[in-house]
Amino acid sequence: MKQVKKIQNSKRKTEKSLSASIPEDIREEQSAGAGSELLGISSLINELVEQNSVKKENVNTSIVLQDYVDWSSVLIPLQETIKSEYNFSADFVDFKHDLSNLLEIDAQIETGISNADLVTCMFVFNELFADKAKVMQFISLLTNKLQPGKLFLLVDSAGSFSQVTVGKNQYMSYTFFDSLKSKFQVVYSSDSKWFRFNQNLSYNIPIENMRYFVRLYRKL
Repeated sequence: MKQVKKIQNSKRKTEKSLSASIPEDIREEQSAGAGSELLGISSLINELVEQNSVKKENVNTSIVLQDYVDWSSVLIPLQETIKSEYNFSADFVDFKHDLSNLLEIDAQIETGISNADLVTCMFVFNELFADKAKVMQFISLLTNKLQPGKLFLLVDSAGSFSQVTVGKNQYMSYTFFDSLKSKFQVVYSSDSKWFRFNQNLSYNIPIENMRYFVRLYRKL
């Protein structure tokens, strides 16, 4: 429980800068990457309520956590801790799980994106480029199915891990969406931010600070 509090506190600067860009009426959030989104979106909602930016009685959000591996043994205890620490009731924030592969697109994935107010890809997008043909199909799906006015949040490592080789050139993975100017408006952008964990936080494996990029897009 304390770990959730400390991680949430160390993320507040980024949450505050993003919160001004995210509308108050988000009802459906579709996530790929699962754990990062679970904590990040929950912390953001809690922060907005604490700042009185939104009224708690007006919040009714569904967070869909998508992954192709079953992480429920990790996610469910984390969900319960979030509910307890943030006092989230079931009618306030609802957590759902979707066990599927983004590179094997089916009707459920299409419907999830089409119904979402916010689609997030945190620390997973680079892995998808192991199959360039299929990841381009996913980008096409996102471009065609995400409804106008809805949001897409892309967060990943700001280092060479996020570079994609196309021919003889290398590009950062966010370049693909930055170039789709007729489809996506950049609402918030940072090529390099640092996540620095609370020095009082201890865990049974080493924890490292990291540099990451952020892109928040609105579908046109």
